[in-house]
Amino acid sequence: MKFSVVVPVYNAEKNIRATIESVRGQSYENWELILVNDGSTDGSGDICNEYAGRDARIKPFHRENVGVSRSRNFGIETATGDYIIFLDSDDLLVPDALEAYDKKLSAHPVDLIISGYTQHFIDKAQLQDIIPQSDWCGSKDRFMQEKFKELFFKWLLHSPWSKVFRRDLLVQHGIRFCEEFSIYEDIEFVLQTINRAQEIAVQAKKVYTYEISSHGSLNTRFHENGFEAVMNCWKTLRVVFGRELPPVEYRLFFFSKIVSYVNQMYALRTMDKQKKRERMIQIYTDSVFCKDCMVFKTKSIRLLVENKLIRMKAWTLLDGLHCVLRK
Repeated sequence: MKFSVVVPVYNAEKNIRATIESVRGQSYENWELILVNDGSTDGSGDICNEYAGRDARIKPFHRENVGVSRSRNFGIETATGDYIIFLDSDDLLVPDALEAYDKKLSAHPVDLIISGYTQHFIDKAQLQDIIPQSDWCGSKDRFMQEKFKELFFKWLLHSPWSKVFRRDLLVQHGIRFCEEFSIYEDIEFVLQTINRAQEIAVQAKKVYTYEISSHGSLNTRFHENGFEAVMNCWKTLRVVFGRELPPVEYRLFFFSKIVSYVNQMYALRTMDKQKKRERMIQIYTDSVFCKDCMVFKTKSIRLLVENKLIRMKAWTLLDGLHCVLRK
């Protein structure tokens, strides 16, 4: 069994050596490391070439800067392994990650494995483990009934790393990262995979170290098309749930993401008031948003949402909510 480890690399000269060494140090040896140099302007490309000279399993590709999603998609299309693993250029695989995956897949050749990880808060020198409650294996339908909620709200479905994807499944169904967005595209990719998977396994083991610094995160920046990114993800979630509308806790989750987007937008000094008003009109006239994420017909749920907005001082969104409920 061969694993393809895909790493998008952009100006990562400070961290990429440790990331590569975490793959080279695996106890399981049948792997290839695909380093997609996304137009780096520092020494990242040279480091990738250096390691390729030492180890034939390491394959660097140098491309113009096109973004992380397109780089990952290139990795999918280039991979020759049976299974694909995604690794960020500043994160680490634990030494027995591939061996653990090999044992799991040899016993249960599933389409997707979801594992745990460790969050390393670099500035605070703190570690936090995010791990599933227990090992599990079964059909997609059973997964939706028994494991999906736990893993979704533990943030174990929101990223492509700490997982293994069967390459043939991704190729057969054209599952790719959405290149239009640079936020929420990770969870949307995972949801696409869950929707197409026949068998899924959950591994109550840490296989990945997620390095978190206090600066530079894409999740803390304002994305002008953030609303569209959230709704694109929501639509995929609806497909995963089939005919049934996802339960209210999922609607509240996505509604809170819209709240965060609006709060960020109104805090921007670079966007004039007229453009902000026009953007709010777009949000409140979006048919899917109003029909799905704003379905708060019962008084208790409406009060819950209103109290959340008041605590966040999201007055504009609160006014919009009242306008929708009066219709």
